[in-house]
Amino acid sequence: MLAAHQERVADVARQVRARPAGARLTIRKQTPTHSIRDQAYKSGLHAVDVSALHHVIEIDAARRLATVEGQVTIGALSEASLAQGLLPAVVPEYPMFTVSGLINGEGIQSSAHRYGVFTHTVRSVELVRADGDVITASRDAHPVVFAALPESLGTLGIVTAATIQLVPAKPFVKCTYRRYRSLGDYVAAFSASLEQPDFHEGIIFGPQGYVLATADFVDAAGGLPQFDPLRPGGEYYHQHVRAAANRRDVTEEVMPTLSYLRRLERGLWWQLESHADFPLLSETDWGRRHMDAQVDAMYQATGFASAGVTALERDRHQINQDMGVRLQDLQDGIAWVQANLRVYPLWNCAVRIPEDERATIGAPHVVDIGIYGEPGIDDYRHVRDMRALQQRVPFPSTWGVSYLTWDEIRAKNPQRFDRYERARAELNADAAFLHMKDKVVWIDPATPSPRASKWWRLDRSFGPRWRWNPLAYLVIAVAAVSKAVWRKPAISR
Repeated sequence: MLAAHQERVADVARQVRARPAGARLTIRKQTPTHSIRDQAYKSGLHAVDVSALHHVIEIDAARRLATVEGQVTIGALSEASLAQGLLPAVVPEYPMFTVSGLINGEGIQSSAHRYGVFTHTVRSVELVRADGDVITASRDAHPVVFAALPESLGTLGIVTAATIQLVPAKPFVKCTYRRYRSLGDYVAAFSASLEQPDFHEGIIFGPQGYVLATADFVDAAGGLPQFDPLRPGGEYYHQHVRAAANRRDVTEEVMPTLSYLRRLERGLWWQLESHADFPLLSETDWGRRHMDAQVDAMYQATGFASAGVTALERDRHQINQDMGVRLQDLQDGIAWVQANLRVYPLWNCAVRIPEDERATIGAPHVVDIGIYGEPGIDDYRHVRDMRALQQRVPFPSTWGVSYLTWDEIRAKNPQRFDRYERARAELNADAAFLHMKDKVVWIDPATPSPRASKWWRLDRSFGPRWRWNPLAYLVIAVAAVSKAVWRKPAISR
């Protein structure tokens, strides 16, 4: 297996060396893209085919380490390792995320409160440089490169393999949902329970609906009810949790481990429900089957990129932002979103900070406030309001849309970006790879910021002259009936 891997890496290196003079590189792979950027920019780049790098090289159960090629998906690695009673310490929810993509783009999930971000669990990375040479970076070898790789967006080299820490796992997880009625009580419970269960997250459904969702590995169901979030047509995970919290303050159940890891995949968290705003689809079995099929087809074709939709069109009406705050600022951060954006549900995921970085960060945990959905305020202006959000965030992400300038982002964490530039110089990455600045979707702060329109779904479906289309009024009528009959109430009692 190792010899075959080395030959595949040698082929990638040959492709790198064969690029035309002055050409910049991109990769060609088989899995969908998880960048939201229009992929047309790649047409002018020299493509290196990395699709053969999809093998699990070794799972060392004794040392709890997995060595895998860069295009191995987190889903495939989870299945292979769970067969030996182990899992990657952090498993982001989309099974088609690749190890290379997670290293270059980062990832978190509900185990991050114990283990940190995905790259905190990576022990070494094999990388093809701009000149075709192959290096292995770790804390001891090429430490600047190793530290700069997370969130470098594939601009330092081509990740061909990595060694990842595994943790003990079991076939099932026991899930507990605890509902709180006030923000203060919820934040206190969220903070007090960190690093105790195997999995830990929060979902906020409204001003009186706060749910702390924890889970632990178990060997068997033990007589508890079982829920499968992957059942075709079944309730989406967030719908199931919302219904449970509406019935009682504490609910316990069991899920198969691999299903739990993918619980947010169907429904795209809750963005699919928000985007459709059509309960006849999102609240019925046959409707969810239809939406899932449509989303799966689009995902396979374009990944996360919004084909044919500009950033202005997408972001004027829907928010897809992650707001990282220090643990001690969690209550203020949630309150700000509730007052200034009014988006529900909200996702809270805590990330453990390594002890040697806590003095710099100023907290033992950073909490991601995942803001995914349609703003409920009357005068939402996406440039104004998203810029205000990103200005108050101490740890802005570069994977999505940025309403800050490059200089403003650098000023938030100059040490990180200085390290990135040193790594670029060490690898001579300028010779072949785009810069991070070239991979981010930038929104000029001077961009016009029109008010969000409540009719934007009709604009997208029928065009700006939809008012002259009789079919549009039929859709409006069906939607109104749909909301009256199938709309599930938010948590309020």
